[in-house]
Amino acid sequence: MAAYLTKGLDFVAKQWEKANSSERGRQWTLAAGAGVGVLAGLLLSVMFRPKTRAVTSDAWQLTVTLRFKTLADKEAFLPFFEPLASFVDRQEKETLSYIISESDKDPKQLFILERYTSKDTYLSVHKTSPEFLHFREKLLQMQNKGRVAIDGQSYKEMQIGFIN
Repeated sequence: MAAYLTKGLDFVAKQWEKANSSERGRQWTLAAGAGVGVLAGLLLSVMFRPKTRAVTSDAWQLTVTLRFKTLADKEAFLPFFEPLASFVDRQEKETLSYIISESDKDPKQLFILERYTSKDTYLSVHKTSPEFLHFREKLLQMQNKGRVAIDGQSYKEMQIGFIN
């Protein structure tokens, strides 16, 4: 897309040089400028559109609800979840979604939605990564100290409806 924009700008510059002060030259210059604006808009829309990953018929979800004893416990958890989420985004290309949400009724409750191309991806890629194992160790320590209760459920997607 950038190559098209560069070619378009070069073309406009050449035509600008050719154009004289005639009415037709000014009209052409305005039209060319509008074309460049459209190309720039297309380029920006491609650069900043939301990421999407292909959904497969074997798509599998894990939902995890975390209930923290105190708000301080929740705040202590977030700094070791963020690096894992960042790693998953960068390295686990077969992970479709990985997001954490806070309850709007109970600020001590968080919900993690994990979506994978298959259950095998979760088991063989995500669950065995060093980043996940490090995260899981810290979460297990919090759980053993009674600072968080964890409830997880898994689901196979049925291909009815949509998700972005």
